[in-house]
Amino acid sequence: MRRDRFIPVLAFVVATRAFALGPGGPPPGPPPPPFQKDLFPPDLVLSNQMAIGLSAEQIQSIKRLLTESQSTIIDKQTDLQRAAEILGHAVQAHPVEESSALAAADQVMTLETAVKKAHLSLLIRIKNVLTGAQVAKLMEIRSKDEGDRPWGGAGDR
Repeated sequence: MRRDRFIPVLAFVVATRAFALGPGGPPPGPPPPPFQKDLFPPDLVLSNQMAIGLSAEQIQSIKRLLTESQSTIIDKQTDLQRAAEILGHAVQAHPVEESSALAAADQVMTLETAVKKAHLSLLIRIKNVLTGAQVAKLMEIRSKDEGDRPWGGAGDR
């Protein structure tokens, strides 16, 4: 395609995409997993503690859970960053030593799974501290918040 035709076509594509996405742009990242709608991040719970009627004991339990999981998650994330760095060095080589690169990739994926499992465990434990009425109220709060998002919201990311 000649340059004089390329620029108007490119401008049209960019303008069409911007119009389709609207002023809010695309939602960040991939959609959340389906089970996420039934779990609540700590910031949602703690920023609505009065609205859902958290007791002092529940707040203490959630703070304890956060403290316990934070050290585990930080340790795993630190290990993950090191493993990712090792993998990065392995694939920079030319030629790439396939077996060592794949072993490093396996370590990265194992640590990613461990981090995700620790996060999921925290969310499950927080939900188990809440009463049924508090869970229902949080679902209502989150539903209202998602309805206020320009793209319709797809849950916390």
